Amino acid sequence: MHKLILTLLLLMAHQSIQAQVTLYQTPEGKLLTQRQLDSLRLDLEKKVTPLKMKVQLNTSPLSTRKDTTFLSFSLKAIPANQATAESKKDQWIGKKLPPFTLLNLDGRK
Repeated sequence: MHKLILTLLLLMAHQSIQAQVTLYQTPEGKLLTQRQLDSLRLDLEKKVTPLKMKVQLNTSPLSTRKDTTFLSFSLKAIPANQATAESKKDQWIGKKLPPFTLLNLDGRK
């Protein structure tokens, strides 16, 4: 009886330990792993860096099934100075803004 209970507990633990997997879907429907996406992004960065451009990755959720999350993605080359401006904006996400005042249409605070 103890062996049966121990076996059941081990099976339940094994099921809960399985890692969450994220797969990225191309516009053509092909699925890529994180490693494949990173390789694709690196190849693109090598091509656009001499042109003073950066690669921007955008993702959006498609679905989640059991231990797998599916995301659609796009990679695009943008000017390096635009990437810097976006990273400055990103530094404020989730943080409290410093105090500021706004004026209405009449010019009053």
